[in-house]
Amino acid sequence: MAEGLNTGVFLVGPSVRGAAGRGVADAEDGHEAADDSDYLTYVTPEELEQLNQELHAVLERFWDRLADPAKRPPGALPVETLLLSYPIEPPPERGDPEPHASSPDRPT
Repeated sequence: MAEGLNTGVFLVGPSVRGAAGRGVADAEDGHEAADDSDYLTYVTPEELEQLNQELHAVLERFWDRLADPAKRPPGALPVETLLLSYPIEPPPERGDPEPHASSPDRPT
């Protein structure tokens, strides 16, 4: 584990706090597609590096829209995506846990 890493505290930025206060789940605002997910995986450091590279590559497909509003399709909204991946203390064994608990309707 990284020295000095406080795994018990997660600081949420002002845009996340503001979004929560605005009701991000309001369908009329186009937020019905919003998601909040967390995954627990067991990976090697090399696999974690590869995973991060792949996730960043997916998000990089949309970067040109930041600088060029003409590339934004109609209805495009600014969306903040947070990617956090870091080793944690192993959780207690509880049989066969769900790998992704936030969206039960999503296949795993």
